[in-house]
Amino acid sequence: MLLNPTANGDRKCSGRTGHASSLPGQGRAHDRPVRVCSSHSRRWHAARPSGATTGDGATVAHVDEQSVRDIPGLMKVVVRKDFVGVVAQTQYQAVVAARQLVVRWNAGPSLPAQKTFFEHLQQQPSHDALSVDSRDVEANLLAPARGAGEIYLPYQMHGSVAHPAR
Repeated sequence: MLLNPTANGDRKCSGRTGHASSLPGQGRAHDRPVRVCSSHSRRWHAARPSGATTGDGATVAHVDEQSVRDIPGLMKVVVRKDFVGVVAQTQYQAVVAARQLVVRWNAGPSLPAQKTFFEHLQQQPSHDALSVDSRDVEANLLAPARGAGEIYLPYQMHGSVAHPAR
């Protein structure tokens, strides 16, 4: 017995539901963000490079809305602080507009070299926060190590990919 039955619960459980982008909708718009393009991320981001390559922390210097004026179905170019996006009548038109829109970015801070990245991480300030206080940390630190005792590179962060709130 389902505790919280829904009208489409059986379709969800069986994998027969479609995606929200597959739903029919009269007058529904499609959007695409226009992201900063750097030399190492061109294949992942929609924006064409214009000027110097930039990275995380880049700010919008100029958006040339005239660069997309000839795209049929383009409804709007959206600029909010350092977010740039396009809205169009179809998904394809939104993709084309995001690729064609010319945006000039002010470069963000440079990233540390991969070769010295681990040393860079060790030099960063940190703060301790306990999720659980077992009250035996000092005793466990004095006990013999039970691991391989090695540091594995490259560093991988399991963190949020969302933009920080401004």
